[in-house]
Amino acid sequence: MENLWNRAEQLLADGKPLVLATIIRTRGSVPREVGAKMVIAREGQPFGTIGGGCGEGEVLRRAYPLFEERMPSRVVQVDLTGDFDQDEIQVCGGLMDVALDLWQPQEHRDLAHALAEAARLHHPTALVTAIDAVNDMAPGSKSCVSIGPHGATVTPPTPFNSNLLQTLTTSIYSGTPQLFSVSPEGEVVK
Repeated sequence: MENLWNRAEQLLADGKPLVLATIIRTRGSVPREVGAKMVIAREGQPFGTIGGGCGEGEVLRRAYPLFEERMPSRVVQVDLTGDFDQDEIQVCGGLMDVALDLWQPQEHRDLAHALAEAARLHHPTALVTAIDAVNDMAPGSKSCVSIGPHGATVTPPTPFNSNLLQTLTTSIYSGTPQLFSVSPEGEVVK
């Protein structure tokens, strides 16, 4: 089965932008867990899933304007608690916060390659995205943290302090997607 990062890498290598949709928070009963991702191309079918049905349709509807308007990353709430026959359309009844992030070919090609290569090598890996400015990382900056035989590799090189890198590495090894609050100085906030 093709992995999501291979698809992202190929789209960007072909000069096509994509929107990465990632579930970052859930409340109640939802079809997928935090960390589930979907690659959305401007044309063609999305790859991956964040749950299907009307919730995924809502995410697609809100993702497509990012291509045309070159809008910044955003978090959208998907409400699956609507007043409808849940048996008929298979709605779970919870809420999902989904990050929508526009990836551009020239800006994110190397990052997608690093993520795809780490997946091909079966290295524990995480995509780290700055929501607000941290150290020298501007809001929206992204890095791949991959753990290989010689320790953690960060692509592109990013000024993570040792405590933050240790927290990220521990989280990656646990295999559980997590959100962290980090101070502007780069310290993990408990």
